[in-house]
Formats: sequence, C-alpha cells, structure tokens
Amino acid sequence: MESKTGDSVQDYPPTLDTKLICKILDINIKTCYKMFHDGTFPEVKSGRAYRVSRENFIAYLNKRRKDKSHD
Repeated sequence: MESKTGDSVQDYPPTLDTKLICKILDINIKTCYKMFHDGTFPEVKSGRAYRVSRENFIAYLNKRRKDKSHD
C-alpha cells in the first residue's frame, strides 16, 4: 500500500509523529491533535509529543479506505 507521499506505509518509522501524520493525510496540525483527543488514533504520548504506532496508523488507513468504499 502506498500513501499520498508515494512511500510505502511499511517504510514508515515504528511510531509516527504529528508532523508526519499531517504530511501523509494532508491535514493541518489542529485536525491531527483532534484525532488524537477524540480517540481516532490510540496515542502513545512521549513527553509532550503525540505519536501513533505504524500498525495502528495502517489499521486507521485500512478502516478509512473500507468506510469510503461503502459510501
């Protein structure tokens, strides 16, 4: 599976930070933080930084793609 950035999602680091998530999803930082706060991503908080595991991010992408195919 390839992302909007052209990279294979398997090439992403083990945890993705907000900056990378914003780049991949083409969203702004406020939207990204909202997604962490509303439970879209199971968060791993490292100090003040939010991160999501690659596996959970891939699961999110798969769910989003599945949901879009049912519209």
